[in-house]
Amino acid sequence: VIGLSIISLVIDIVNQKKKNKFKRSAIVKETQRLMINSTGKIVMFGGDLSWAENYLATIAYLSNNNQIVEIIFPKEKLRGAKKSVYERFKKNVERLKTAGATVYYTEKDYHLRCTLIDVESPDNRDLKIISSKRISKNVRNEDKNKYKTYIFDNSNENDKMLCDSFYQNYLLIKSNSIKYWFKELKGMLNKDEFSKVVSKSKKRN
Repeated sequence: VIGLSIISLVIDIVNQKKKNKFKRSAIVKETQRLMINSTGKIVMFGGDLSWAENYLATIAYLSNNNQIVEIIFPKEKLRGAKKSVYERFKKNVERLKTAGATVYYTEKDYHLRCTLIDVESPDNRDLKIISSKRISKNVRNEDKNKYKTYIFDNSNENDKMLCDSFYQNYLLIKSNSIKYWFKELKGMLNKDEFSKVVSKSKKRN
C-alpha cells in the first residue's frame, strides 16, 4: 500500500509546474524560515541525516517552544555502510535528539525526502511541503550544486491534493516506523552547546 502511495505521490509531483532550482544554502535558509514561523508539528524525512547540522539550532528553538519535531529515516540506508559513516550517523542522531527531535526509522526506504511544516493544524490548513532533489552533475556544469525544489502550500487550492498525498504518506509511513533509541553518547551536544544553539535561534528569529 505504501509503495503504491509513494508512486502516486511522485507522479503528482512530476505533473506539477511549480519547479524551481535553488542552491542547497537557499533551500536550507527557506526551510529554516518556514520552520521558525510555524506553530504546529514538523516532520522531516531524510536518508543518511547528513543535513542534521543545518537544522540543530532551529529544532532546538522549536523544542524550547514546545513544538514537536519528528525525524524519520530508512534503516536500509545503514546496511553495509562503512564504520565511519555509521559513527557519523550516530552522532547526527544524538545531536537531533538532544536538540529536541524525536527520531524514528523504517525498515525499508520509501524514498520520501521532504519536510512537512505545520502538520495536523486544524484540517491541515497551514500545511506546507518542501521537497528537493539534487540535479545530476551531468546535466549542466553550472547546475551541479543545485536542486529541483518544490514548495507546496495547502492554503493554495491548486496544492491541496498534493499536500493531502504527502500527509497520507506520512500517516502510512509513521504507522510502520519504530522509535529509534541509541545509548546516550557523551560530548555530542552538551548543555553549553545546547544553550548556544537556542540563543542563536532566538537572535535569528
